[in-house]
Amino acid sequence: MLAFVFNISLAPVIVRVFQIRIVLLSSKGRLSLFNSYVEGELRKYYYWRCYQELKKTKIIFINPYEIPNKYLLGAYSAHAKFICLNLHLHTGFRNQLLVLLLKILQACAKDDGLISMGKNRHSPHESFLWSLCNPVLDNLELPPAGHQYNLLESSIDLTKPYCLLAYRQTEYYKKHVNLARNPQSADPFSFRNPEFLDYIPFINWLIDQDIQVIRMGCPSDPIQYTKKGFYDFSGLGYSDALDIYLARNCMFLISGACGYYYQASIFNKPIFSTHDYSLLNGLVGMGSVSLPSKYMRNGKSLTLRESLAISLNDPLPAGVHLEHPSAIDILETGQRFVRSLKDKENLWLLKKTAYEVAHDYSILGNSSFDESWLTKNAELFN
Repeated sequence: MLAFVFNISLAPVIVRVFQIRIVLLSSKGRLSLFNSYVEGELRKYYYWRCYQELKKTKIIFINPYEIPNKYLLGAYSAHAKFICLNLHLHTGFRNQLLVLLLKILQACAKDDGLISMGKNRHSPHESFLWSLCNPVLDNLELPPAGHQYNLLESSIDLTKPYCLLAYRQTEYYKKHVNLARNPQSADPFSFRNPEFLDYIPFINWLIDQDIQVIRMGCPSDPIQYTKKGFYDFSGLGYSDALDIYLARNCMFLISGACGYYYQASIFNKPIFSTHDYSLLNGLVGMGSVSLPSKYMRNGKSLTLRESLAISLNDPLPAGVHLEHPSAIDILETGQRFVRSLKDKENLWLLKKTAYEVAHDYSILGNSSFDESWLTKNAELFN
């Protein structure tokens, strides 16, 4: 069992002596990777800590560059130690020394060893641990304060149900992400971006169901849409604490192929995920449903095998384009998703039926594709 956790036979002995474990976080500096690595590692630790070797073990996370959410860092610091190298702030000999230290640690890293590279434990292959555990920050107190919260409270009735809408926006990446370390966030990958207009029919329906909708994102991406019950949080200015507050207390998230997915998943919130460009994205939260995009060539859908052969690190090959869900697809799937949240028994039946349509449990992992989408696109899994 311990070999599964540490993957090297001496690791339990070393950990018993030194009572530490070092995890190297991503150099990309993105909030999504920070959330998935830290939350996943801590959930795994708490799941296995019943073993004596792990009870007193201290986890040390080493973060090479910026921390994307200082409030979240403070919350997680109650459960682990963080060493922030801040390589982007140092130059000259000090920078070279820190880079050398990081390279030595990376060279010594073993998968789940005493020193290990952080990994996305929200992936389908490890999502069972995620789904078995409560959120690490389950008891996090979020005292809302500040100018942004006052603006939010003055316009939104936070005692009523609300959901969040967050979707991939190139303008956000340009302002808040280091493109040199995140080439997938640059303009050549904007073909992955959803269109806000395709969400409007579903937003209208949600408001008619007395569910408020709050749009997250970048204020430099203006939208021409107003309706009572719809609020544009991006116009209030960004706040680390308020960003967490909204995710912690929302009813569910509508995620359009963006990293905010992990902001909601660390609190086990149900997620309606649209426009996924990797069909093997894991959806772990109870009630999560995926309505992905499809790779097309010459008017025909690529199979799952052909889609997986496309590198996510490069722009699309010649002759291939990404076909996004339509506004009607989002509306109809979204309606089934919201209704299923009220019926957990029906929820498990829906997931079981989706597996049966796809005929391959091992490929799907814990991904919860919408049943109707699977029926229409069964040829993808041939």
